[in-house]
Amino acid sequence: MKVLIIEDEDLAAKTLAFQLQSLGQEIVHAKNGQIALKMIELQHFDLLICDLILPDISGISIAQLTQSFYEKKIPIIFISVLENAERILEQNKVTYHAFLPKPVSNNALSKQLDEFIISN
Repeated sequence: MKVLIIEDEDLAAKTLAFQLQSLGQEIVHAKNGQIALKMIELQHFDLLICDLILPDISGISIAQLTQSFYEKKIPIIFISVLENAERILEQNKVTYHAFLPKPVSNNALSKQLDEFIISN
């Protein structure tokens, strides 16, 4: 499975990449939203793992643009340090597979990945 990690914090991105690679996933990393959108336009991804807060564009905007403009229904696992992140996602009517609080635990990520694979 090919996973795009959209995360501006280097340590968090490297940790996620390590966790996912240890679970056998192919990883691509985008440091900001603009780079991610270009990658999404040009490549196929099975799953996005996206920080809600990015320096240039929000994770919510990435989800909305991906699903409407690019017409790609790529499942998203959102990650964030915000305590009210799930409420923000619901208020913005964002469709997403799961939400994980940062720092993301290996067990939580593995569980969500297993659920994603089973449901697809």
